[in-house]
Amino acid sequence: MIYYSFKNYDEFKDLFGIVEHGNGVKSRKNKILLSLFKQREVLHLFANPKVQVEESGFWAENRKTGKEERCTRWSSNIYYPFDVNLLSAYSIGRLRDLLYAAMSSVPFDYYLSLNGHTFKSNVFETDDFNGVCEDGDEQAVRYVNHERGDRVFKMKAGKFFRKLVEENHELDALLSEQVKIWLCEQFAEEWKAYAATMVRDDYELHVDDNFADIYDSYYLDGNFSSCMVGHCYHDFYSKAVNAKAAYLTHKDEHGNANSIVARCIIFPEVHVNGSDKVLRLAERQYATDGSDKLKRQLVMALIEAGEIDGYKRIGAECSDSRGFVDIHGNSLESTDFWIDCKINDCSVSYQDSFKYYDEDTCRAWNSNYHSYSHNLATTDGYIEEDHEDDDWSEYNQEYIPSDESYYVEIRDDYFWGNQVREAHMWLDSRGCFSRCTDYCFENDCIKIDGEYYYGGDNCNEMNGIGTCPQCGKYFLYEYGYYSELTEEDYCCEDCMNEAEERWHEDNGDVQAEWDGEWHDADDVVSAKWWTNVWTAQGYVWSYCDTTISVDDLNELIDNGEATYLNGVFYIDDILCDGEPAHMCAAALKAA
Repeated sequence: MIYYSFKNYDEFKDLFGIVEHGNGVKSRKNKILLSLFKQREVLHLFANPKVQVEESGFWAENRKTGKEERCTRWSSNIYYPFDVNLLSAYSIGRLRDLLYAAMSSVPFDYYLSLNGHTFKSNVFETDDFNGVCEDGDEQAVRYVNHERGDRVFKMKAGKFFRKLVEENHELDALLSEQVKIWLCEQFAEEWKAYAATMVRDDYELHVDDNFADIYDSYYLDGNFSSCMVGHCYHDFYSKAVNAKAAYLTHKDEHGNANSIVARCIIFPEVHVNGSDKVLRLAERQYATDGSDKLKRQLVMALIEAGEIDGYKRIGAECSDSRGFVDIHGNSLESTDFWIDCKINDCSVSYQDSFKYYDEDTCRAWNSNYHSYSHNLATTDGYIEEDHEDDDWSEYNQEYIPSDESYYVEIRDDYFWGNQVREAHMWLDSRGCFSRCTDYCFENDCIKIDGEYYYGGDNCNEMNGIGTCPQCGKYFLYEYGYYSELTEEDYCCEDCMNEAEERWHEDNGDVQAEWDGEWHDADDVVSAKWWTNVWTAQGYVWSYCDTTISVDDLNELIDNGEATYLNGVFYIDDILCDGEPAHMCAAALKAA
């Protein structure tokens, strides 16, 4: 703490302290952010700071002469290799904002416009498509590679963002592996939702007072993993607070609205504490099978329609009552918000954000820095229920009695006993796998070659497990095959070869029969080759048609093993007069 700006150890514990869970398991808060503070390079930056000396001038009276004279004062301060101080981040959301700012201010030559953010690079650039793939691939980014002849390629969004981070060497050296993984995962999820809105129009946005439908399983497409569904607690939004229902519906083949695929609550009058400012904020989003992609599409549709000024972060901070951002992705976590709330004869719906309710002032706050009478983090329909001895399950969206709950460290959440099972798996957040035994939620297990691996919500190409783009099977990147041609990873050599062959065909290349290699169509010619071939009568020597690259043919000609005669290329022993030996022999024999 000598080098870091913590006031004392209590402040450090408040941010990164150990939490003991109901089953005796202990875990540390904000582990991803702490991994940045533990980086040796970050410590060195503070222990051996670069110092910038500045001169400032001022006028003062000379006591001896009584005249005003100009004086000089010198001051020094620590400065960073970029324009932002990463260690000023005391939340993972704020850290992301600072990293994006650093990646947009580096002195590189090319610009990338991706999902409303601008980044800079010395190698990559986006064209008029702004990263969206022409073939509709929502998981990949389209880019121009200036190191490969300004050709256009596409790459998985998470892997592409990783390359942008690593290109800034000073920034890359400061970031821990955990931070890089989280950052790339977040970008990949955001990109999928953004790209989907660019290539699809089969969802329709609704903003109205229809709270009943968004909490009725009959109208929902699949499982929303929400404890509010089917409990008729929705009258809280029409009676106790000022709110709107926002949801996406899937359109059928006739363009008519069908089932609901994503929903959230909008609070149109959110007050900023200490000012007259009022914002429209979207609460936490829910979607079919917990799809972050659909949640992001809902948020983007609301932004495009001009319905909101900010929203609850999607992913790691969705359950944080202060985890709001504005429509540009800038963190609002340092802002205290409150809404008018008057609970009389209505039920009480579980509140993610505005849960600190003060009955005297009829206000609900998003932070516990203010006095409050009740915590609205309840799913029982009323506020008197005491859950002090229960554990909240984020996945199930309900409280579980402590003697029946199991804490799953991998998911950092509580589950019912029948939802977990013991499994042996290779697991490490860095992608360097090591044997461990732990409770793993069954849906998070992937079996590869007889071993179990973690493949849950946080599993993508940055976690060491990927999906082969050729055959669709799961595989470990550590044992995969990377193609420099397609810039993709594959589960086996056969899949890589098939993908490269398709890539060549799509680009109009031709495979020469002579060496089996691919070449530009203009660089391959036909020739007659004197060789031993199999026929019904057995092996016989004969001229056979083949294709060969111009370079290989020229090399044979230089070595006296090929020639051009009467408009035909021959691959044969060449006589001193320049004619193919066996063609001449055949002509003499016929005569």
